[in-house]
Parts: sequence; structure tokens; C-alpha cells
Amino acid sequence: MNWRAQRRKDRQAQKEYFENHQFCEICLAEGRGKRLADEVHEILYRSQGGKCVPENEISTCRSDHDRMHFKKKLYLAREQVLVIKERMVRKEEIVFGAKGGMKHLQRRRNEDSLCSS
Repeated sequence: MNWRAQRRKDRQAQKEYFENHQFCEICLAEGRGKRLADEVHEILYRSQGGKCVPENEISTCRSDHDRMHFKKKLYLAREQVLVIKERMVRKEEIVFGAKGGMKHLQRRRNEDSLCSS
């Protein structure tokens, strides 16, 4: 398959992913509510060996997409995006601390159970 045919196939896959994930997955995971997604971001770029498959894609709003490309603070590193993607697959909500660091990562479920005890 030549590169043009592969690119058409990848764009179709992204379109299908976008249709099934219309809200920003970063906003949902960080508990900021449902914001409409603007695009699909590849977590591991094709130039780095990433494939256009659902496990490597995440739908984002413009603001979070800029955070992933280090254009806007609080930056999102690839490791954080992978954690968010994993948690979204398991349908868990995550909370980053005020500085957005990984050491502040907590499960919202655990906080709720501690409050109810």
C-alpha cells in the first residue's frame, strides 16, 4: 500500500474514532465536564512508529491539544496522556494536582469512599 492510500485509511480511522468519542477525553478524565472535541490526537506519532488505531488515539479540545504540543501550560506529557487513556478505557475519573504532576494522581473513587466513611 502506498503512503497516500495508507493516509486515506488513517484519516477514515480517525473519523470513525471521532464519531464515537465526541467529547474531549482529557476534560472528562480530569473532571472538567463534557467539552466537545475538536480533533483526534495520536499519542505516539506515526513518525515515531505509532499506528492509527483506537489504542493510540485520543479525542481532544483545542486547549488540551495545545497542552500536548507544549504550546500552553499546564503541559501534558505523553506519559500523562497514556494514563488518561488507560483510565478512560476503564471508565475511571482521575484528578491531577494543582501543578498537574503525576505524583498527585488519585482516583476520585477512593476520595469519595473516604468521605463517606
